[in-house]
Amino acid sequence: MLNPGAFRWGVADSETTSGAQVTRLGYANGRFPAYFQFDRYLHQHYALYSWGHGEEVEEHFVGTWPHQVLHLVRWIARLEQQARTRERSSASTSPPSNGR
Repeated sequence: MLNPGAFRWGVADSETTSGAQVTRLGYANGRFPAYFQFDRYLHQHYALYSWGHGEEVEEHFVGTWPHQVLHLVRWIARLEQQARTRERSSASTSPPSNGR
């Protein structure tokens, strides 16, 4: 399960517009934090995001604001999937409890 306290709003330098700053939502999930950056490019909404863990950054012209929200939902859903996978993995590698 995702930790709501691990999400942080911030400001980042735009990846597409020199000198501009944009909003970024980050999620601290270890050494490689995940982020979703609300950027603009060629006067359009533009999304850059990474799920952390050294994964590639995805970039998309997202069109309207509602479409940008859909990309944000996709990003959060994948973060949730990764968290569940890590939980199952750590549970399966933990030593069995002996009931003491």
